[in-house]
Amino acid sequence: MQSKTEDLNIISSSLGLRIHSGKSKVLRSGAETKEAIILGTEAVEEVVSFTYLGSIIGLKGGTDADIKPRIGKARSTYRRLQRIWEAGHISQKIKIRLYNSNQFFCVVVKLRKAHLEQ
Repeated sequence: MQSKTEDLNIISSSLGLRIHSGKSKVLRSGAETKEAIILGTEAVEEVVSFTYLGSIIGLKGGTDADIKPRIGKARSTYRRLQRIWEAGHISQKIKIRLYNSNQFFCVVVKLRKAHLEQ
């Protein structure tokens, strides 16, 4: 891994790009060695999980760490929308559009419940 990191740093430098060692992280999965990865003169921080494009990636794999926060956000959204459902001054058309845009989260919650029952 160290040699690949050095190669990436050299190629990036030749293209005018710089890899920031403070912003870079290492996630080891099944690695035999525990030696620190050095980028330039600094060691790269080792982590057990990180978020990439909204998805949580971790050592254990699976989706629990990713699904639980999404379910929480969906529940929170529906609680906030409760006032809208009860509001008489908002048209039914707008309420239906809001419901359809958030219906995806209902599917996620149902899938999660089915997963827990297995």
